[in-house]
Amino acid sequence: MGNLARFGPVGWQVGAAVWVWVVGVGVPVGLGLRWWWARREGEGAAAAVAVPAASPSPSPAPVVVPAPASGGDAEPYDFEREEGTGMP
Repeated sequence: MGNLARFGPVGWQVGAAVWVWVVGVGVPVGLGLRWWWARREGEGAAAAVAVPAASPSPSPAPVVVPAPASGGDAEPYDFEREEGTGMP
């Protein structure tokens, strides 16, 4: 185990490498792709973050829910174990 620890990188080196990769490669590539896609649509970079306006829609009709039938077992679910089966 000691040989592997000497062979591998130190923790701060890994952190620095990740930071350089994200800041030096990830962010510029992400921003460049975003600009490229917005440019291809012909509306500029502002269109990539624009939120479309909500259109007014008519209010939905009320839903009529029938009342439960009276009589019998009014419980919609039966969570008690059945005799002999071991299952609910």
